[in-house]
Amino acid sequence: MSYFLRLISLEANKTGADGWFNDDDELYIKVNGEKVWEDDLNTGDMVYFDETEGFVDDIQNSFVFDNTATISFYDEDGGIFGVEEIAGGDDFLGSHTIQPTSVDPLTEIVNLSGSGSEYTLTYEVTPNFANTSPFF
Repeated sequence: MSYFLRLISLEANKTGADGWFNDDDELYIKVNGEKVWEDDLNTGDMVYFDETEGFVDDIQNSFVFDNTATISFYDEDGGIFGVEEIAGGDDFLGSHTIQPTSVDPLTEIVNLSGSGSEYTLTYEVTPNFANTSPFF
């Protein structure tokens, strides 16, 4: 069965995956391995995806998937002083796999954490009965 995933909001509960020298996260989100959003976030920041630059309307924060979808969070790192070879590599901040079990719309709030950062994501999943999005 096909579903629509719509990202609703994101709260940065605790940032600073890079440690003491950098309080913010250069967060990016992937849905099923594809980068769909990025921004610099500090502790306490709240993002509403319908109102975020880069998300002009619901179409750009809605994704179609079959059976399962995995949402993954990363903190982008360029290494120390921009030298990737020195402590480079993006920090994995957690992931969540969606496996709908009903034909009813579902709104869920999940917590993702890793490398010292903590986020709360709200999303909605809707079955795709007519092969058209309920969001557009």
